[in-house]
Amino acid sequence: MKLKDKCQEKETQIEALDDTAKEMKQDIESKVDQYVDSVVNSEMKKEFMRYATLENPKTTLGKIVSKAFKTFKEWWDKTKKPEIAEKAKTSILQKLRESQAIVDQRKEQQSPNLNRNNIRPER
Repeated sequence: MKLKDKCQEKETQIEALDDTAKEMKQDIESKVDQYVDSVVNSEMKKEFMRYATLENPKTTLGKIVSKAFKTFKEWWDKTKKPEIAEKAKTSILQKLRESQAIVDQRKEQQSPNLNRNNIRPER
């Protein structure tokens, strides 16, 4: 292989590495931007909730947000909260029943003779 061919091959490899580095840099910048957006949105929500829960807001913005939140909360408490609470309760009770069934099954597997003969273990 001639020196000129080797140089061309190395230049091609360098260009490929440069392209890879650029792609990696763009990917990192994109991920940083996404993270920054997430942090900013989180802070915005915290600030909104701070305004929303003020007892006696003094600014116009505080009054608007506080009133809107109170109106929303009244609606939520009347319509959505009971529905969500019932679903959560049903889900939790179902998981407890499933867990109890697993415990009962394991007890049965560990001491089949005790359960079949109605013999109770000594305490």
